[in-house]
Amino acid sequence: MKLSKISLFLCMAAVACGLSSCLGNGEQRQSITFNYKDCFNVVTDLNTGVSEVRLSPTYHMDMNLTEGTADITMTNISLPGVTGALSFKLEGIKFTFDKRGNYIISGRDLVPSGSAADYYTFSSLSIMFVDRMLSEEGARIPAYYINFVINNKTQVNAVSTENYYFGKTTVTSENTTPYTTYETYYTVILDPQSMVATIGFNSARFSDKMPLSLNFTLKDLPFTVDPQGYKIIKADATTPYLNNTPNPSYDITNLSVNGVTNKGATFDFDCNPNGMGEYHVNAPVEWLVYPLQVEQ
Repeated sequence: MKLSKISLFLCMAAVACGLSSCLGNGEQRQSITFNYKDCFNVVTDLNTGVSEVRLSPTYHMDMNLTEGTADITMTNISLPGVTGALSFKLEGIKFTFDKRGNYIISGRDLVPSGSAADYYTFSSLSIMFVDRMLSEEGARIPAYYINFVINNKTQVNAVSTENYYFGKTTVTSENTTPYTTYETYYTVILDPQSMVATIGFNSARFSDKMPLSLNFTLKDLPFTVDPQGYKIIKADATTPYLNNTPNPSYDITNLSVNGVTNKGATFDFDCNPNGMGEYHVNAPVEWLVYPLQVEQ
C-alpha cells in the first residue's frame, strides 16, 4: 500500500520547524505551538453523570522542546453552575513522546496560574496530540485528545468537529472470503449546534471485484455525546451522496459509529452496493496509518 494519504511530523521534524528565541544565556530556545479551536467540549457532572455540550473552547499549547515542558492556555471554558466563561493557564508541565509520535502531557492536582488558583484545581489532566499532513487535501490537520477533571467534580472532554480516521476495513458477505483494505479512510464532521454529523467514505471498496473505489457521503445524521466521545446510530436506510447526487442504489443500513476521542472510531454498517449482494463493513480506525500494520 502507498502511504500517500497522511504523513506524520515526528519529534525531530517538530524541532526543525519550531520557533527559535534567544535565551538569556545565549542559547536558542526551540519551541512549537499548537492551537486547537475546531472543537467543542463535552462537560460531565461526575455526581449526576449528566453530559452537556459547551461550544467554542480554545486550547493553546506552547511546547518548549528545549526543556521538554508545555504551557497550556485554555479559554472560553464553561462549567456547570458557573456564570460566564473561564480561562486557565497551566505552566511548565512536562511532556513526552510515545512510540507513535504523539505528544503526551499528563498530570494530577495541577494548580493554574493567576486568580483561578484560588478556586480551581485540575484533579487530572490528559492531553495527547499528533501533527499530521493530509497530503491529498494539502493541509496540516493535527489530531488532539484533551481531557481533564476540575475539582474532582466536572470532567471536560474536547471533541473535534473535523475527524479523519485511517486503518483496516473488513468487508464480509455470504459465501465469500472476507475482503480487507487499508485504502479506505473516513471523515466525520460534527456540528455541535445542530447535533448532526456528515460522514465521508473515501476510496471505499466492498470487494476486489469492484473495478473502482467510491467516494460517498452520508448527511444530516443525528449524533449524541458521552464522556468518551460521540455516537451515531441509524438503523433504517440512509441514502449516500455520490458526487453530490443521492444514489439509493448504495443505501446504508444499520449504521453505527462509536467515536472515542483518545483512540479513534469504530464504523459498522450494511450495504447492498448496486445489487451486488449484502455486505457487512467493520472498521476500527485510528488517527494514523502505521506502516507496521500494512503491507508495503
